[in-house]
Amino acid sequence: MPARKKLKHDEKTKQKIKISQLLNRVQEHALGDEELMTSSQVQAALALIKKELPDRQAITAEVEHDHNHSVNVPDELKQAILDKINNEL
Repeated sequence: MPARKKLKHDEKTKQKIKISQLLNRVQEHALGDEELMTSSQVQAALALIKKELPDRQAITAEVEHDHNHSVNVPDELKQAILDKINNEL
């Protein structure tokens, strides 16, 4: 495997790692039996997460689909297909 060109993460990547760690910590707290975080820590973590990640309900997408595809088929293949169809009739 070749060596990495960048030895340090950029700020955007560092922020993503921090948010991922916060998400993991809040999830462990919510699903675990013992209390890992205080209520103020949970509120602060959720506030940071909401700041960085968009709310799923707020995401909308408008997409138009245009499925007009064309394929160039060689004349020899076209003729072979037509011959096969004619032979089956």
